[in-house]
Amino acid sequence: MTDDTALAGVLGAGDARVHSYHHQGIDRLGEGLIAAARSDDGLVQAFVDTSGGHVVGIQWHPEENAEDRRLFEDLVSQARVFAAGRKEGAR
Repeated sequence: MTDDTALAGVLGAGDARVHSYHHQGIDRLGEGLIAAARSDDGLVQAFVDTSGGHVVGIQWHPEENAEDRRLFEDLVSQARVFAAGRKEGAR
């Protein structure tokens, strides 16, 4: 994982073992997106948004690794924060 990204904040920086098997991969990232994790062959395995939003995209299969459950827990946590902010803004 690339240091100082939302993904590293969830899973930690440095190397990680992931379940990755696919026949397609990311060729070019859109504006504001950066690679947050790559496999040994250079394939982008994860990306994040640098514009301040909480966007984390992953290419591997987190449902197959109990440690990757943290990704799902973070998604739910971020959704709660977002919903609370919308609710507060509606008042």
